Amino acid sequence: MPRYILGDSGRLLTPQSAIGIDNLPNQLARNKCASGFVLNLLVAGETAVGKSTLINTLLHRNLDDTPHPHHDSAADTEATTYDLEEGGVKLKLTIISTVGIGDQVDQEHNATPLLDYIDAQFDAHIEDELQTERDLSRTDTRVHACIYLLPPTGRDLKRSDIGIMSKLQNKVNLIPVVAKADTITTEDLEAFKKRVVVALEENGIKWYKPTDYEAYDDAFPAATIASNEVAEVDGETVRVRKYPWGTVEVEETPHSDVGLLRALLFRTHTHELVSRTHADIYEQFRALKLKKMGFVDADEQGNPISLIDTLYLVDLNRKHAELDKRFLEKIRQKESELDRAKDDLLSKYGRLTSAFSADEKRIDGMMQALEADREEWLANRDE
Repeated sequence: MPRYILGDSGRLLTPQSAIGIDNLPNQLARNKCASGFVLNLLVAGETAVGKSTLINTLLHRNLDDTPHPHHDSAADTEATTYDLEEGGVKLKLTIISTVGIGDQVDQEHNATPLLDYIDAQFDAHIEDELQTERDLSRTDTRVHACIYLLPPTGRDLKRSDIGIMSKLQNKVNLIPVVAKADTITTEDLEAFKKRVVVALEENGIKWYKPTDYEAYDDAFPAATIASNEVAEVDGETVRVRKYPWGTVEVEETPHSDVGLLRALLFRTHTHELVSRTHADIYEQFRALKLKKMGFVDADEQGNPISLIDTLYLVDLNRKHAELDKRFLEKIRQKESELDRAKDDLLSKYGRLTSAFSADEKRIDGMMQALEADREEWLANRDE
């Protein structure tokens, strides 16, 4: 019986059935190992909440990052792509990090650049789907998850964070995370995590819950400790945070859920995040977008409409819109011409009125002079 090797890891596959159907998952795994996986993460939160440090901790490496000051005029996003490989499996990881959130007095529009970026990736995907010759090698750029870092205030959530998360909830798998968990006590942290859940529910904010959510025993929202500093502990290099009273391993302390968050993103639920993005979030966006473009599935009587008929209707509606636009433009041009003619007539009427008034005054003066001459003549005749 033949045996096959899966990827560079060298794992041997031995068929256990006569037909070989049980090897189909291995075929998929082999193909994906060859082509690689894609994961796009949006990391959001106010300036200095620890976004870059958390990513470095999750990936066990210090990525290049330039700190941003606290005086950005507006919020923005920065995307960086990394090609990672582990055990023969390739991952194209794109980190989209927010810049400038919370730095402005007016924070009403902080969510706008995040939403614009997400929508732009959805629009690009739709554009690619509608092409007659699609680029099948195109990399998926849709955002698969958003890690939203919450500062550990120990009190209620900030209104700005609630506002941004409420706008993101229908656009991406939202994963709220309590940052810098080492800055508050264990008791305060547990209480704050409960307040986070209550605030999310009271404001109707949907957040990502794994299919096996109950198995995590109230571990979410995750609370993390991150660090760029490494030290050797028992012969092993680990990330640590140093305090006057001692050193804490960010991976080991029960105060931190870094390991849980890493497993969720890269080990256990990566495919679920990507699948939910495609099957749920993107499909809703796509349906609304196509309806706005004029695509319909059925006519007013409920009869199905083929794609060709739909394209015909879309093209017909487009031509009608162009005709309406040209007609309205001609109306505006004609109205502009009439307005100019009206202005010319009013101007001419004004000039004629002024000339008439001047002539009238001149004639009145002449009549008065004539009357004065007549009275003088009559007076001289009587003498």
